[in-house]
Amino acid sequence: MSSSSVNPRASEAARRAGEPARSASEPAQPASEAAQPASATVPGLAGRKLASVSVLPALIGLLVAAILYSVTIGRYDLSMRDVAYILIDNVHPLVTPYWDPVQEVVVEQVRLPRIMAAVIVGFGLAISGAALQGLFRNPLVDPGIIGVTSGAGFGGTPAPAGDDRPGAGIGMRTPGSR
Repeated sequence: MSSSSVNPRASEAARRAGEPARSASEPAQPASEAAQPASATVPGLAGRKLASVSVLPALIGLLVAAILYSVTIGRYDLSMRDVAYILIDNVHPLVTPYWDPVQEVVVEQVRLPRIMAAVIVGFGLAISGAALQGLFRNPLVDPGIIGVTSGAGFGGTPAPAGDDRPGAGIGMRTPGSR
């Protein structure tokens, strides 16, 4: 290719964009290819995927740290070290546990089940919210669009009536209850 067959304006624009100069005989790129920014090519996507892959372990670590910290909060004072040792003792028993047996009961039978229930409920709410957003392709969707709120209200209204404890129903008094 000789320098006389290269369009000087096209070669100047290509040099600024980092592309090779095109001769006058080469066909121009289609509008769809020309409209794509340089970041939409392969090198830009690789960095984005790497960032999303490295965020997930960080978020999981943050969740575990939040769970461990939340087990320490409460009326009965516990340290994160004690909580970690109590949980590790279930997997790999220590020779002589140094903590009070009451601390073990508080962690394993009171606080941890409640916290894990809250985490599982949070996962469920997040998945159902993401499913609704994906289904309707609307990031501002709410459960009222498909009637989830009305269905929950309908199901929650008769629920106390099925309870057979005295006075458990809404405004209901059974014979013999005061």
